[in-house]
Amino acid sequence: MLVSEAIYKNLKPVFSSRIWPNAAPEDAEYPLMIYTETNSDALNTIDMGFLGHSKNRVQMWVFAKEYAEVKKLKDQIISIMAGQTDLDSCNYIGNQYQFEEQTQSHLIVIEFSMWEQTT
Repeated sequence: MLVSEAIYKNLKPVFSSRIWPNAAPEDAEYPLMIYTETNSDALNTIDMGFLGHSKNRVQMWVFAKEYAEVKKLKDQIISIMAGQTDLDSCNYIGNQYQFEEQTQSHLIVIEFSMWEQTT
């Protein structure tokens, strides 16, 4: 399964349809999540070449109007993604908090390493 499919499938119960790749619409309701696949490394071998798997570094940008809500969402996301079975591997790397002045919202960026089957 692709990383994007696994993210949407596993986190849809938490965010309804408020999950977007790369950017959210300006009129999006909170809480919401944007995810970006910041890089992808294909798994290759000398004798067989590309094996149909890649390791992706993924950032999930979680926005909420209340600080307690964004912290709760962070914990839910980490728990759900650590327990998912759609990807061979999904490892939590870390997170960073900041307050977004422009939107007056709280933001936590959660980073994962995820393996996906591409073929």
